[in-house]
Amino acid sequence: MAKQEMKFSGEIGIHYPLHVLNRYSLPELIGLAERAWQTMGQFGFSQVWTNDNLEYRSVLASSAAIVARLPVKLGTAVTVPYFRNPVDLAMAFATISELMDGREISLGLGPGSRSILTHQVERVKPLTIMAELATALRTLFAGATLKSSEIPVLASYFHMNAEQYALRFKTQAPIRLYYGPSLLKPAVLDLIACHFDGVILQTLYGIADMESSLARLEAARAQSPLAEPCAKSCCSMPRYRATARRPGSTRKDSFRISRPVGRMKSSRRKASTRRRFKRCEKLTPKIVASITLRR
Repeated sequence: MAKQEMKFSGEIGIHYPLHVLNRYSLPELIGLAERAWQTMGQFGFSQVWTNDNLEYRSVLASSAAIVARLPVKLGTAVTVPYFRNPVDLAMAFATISELMDGREISLGLGPGSRSILTHQVERVKPLTIMAELATALRTLFAGATLKSSEIPVLASYFHMNAEQYALRFKTQAPIRLYYGPSLLKPAVLDLIACHFDGVILQTLYGIADMESSLARLEAARAQSPLAEPCAKSCCSMPRYRATARRPGSTRKDSFRISRPVGRMKSSRRKASTRRRFKRCEKLTPKIVASITLRR
């Protein structure tokens, strides 16, 4: 029996995990993105994603430099809410939007790894922080006035003393909010359904878990006060062999994803992860793709 192929109709991009790729300078990262644009544009390459880690290259400066050079969409997977206050974060991405020529910014937000962040910052009430951050960003990006009373935990955490805040300039490109990366627990599902445009899925556990998470998310969204359905789901897929076929080719136009390795015992999985990260330090970012699946 022929192996069934999964149809792909989304967009392809590069994910720059800046902490893993620390050996590359920013000009080198931009050069790699330019090379990807030249060689993969015909296959649908249209996005560059970055991430946020203390003590490594700035997600804000790196993102701005890349989109100033390339006509691509921008994504973050993810930006951590404990590193900068919500007004500063809104100011930064609204400013970056002026470089986008109308292209979308996919602002991925996540509370970060507990095991890492607890050694760097105070990681308080992550679900509440994420909900308030989404409220703050939506309000500020829309050009409305944000009241501190709407975000009491964030306001206290960052010592925000003013009664209200507003951006004094307009955003110039769509900015969508995504939660991730995570397998979707019930409390997180409710949070995404009420406050976010989509989700960045964790792919370490395989396709079946991703499909189950999407089904649960759609059910939760149906009960949400937000009228618009989740427009997109984003997933970072470094563990999969993927081959894109040229549009218009005589071969069937598709995107194939090989089956993931089965689950391993915890100790073996951790050792495998450490070895994979060591190998990644020697590889170029072009093999680590973020793929947007349009819902």
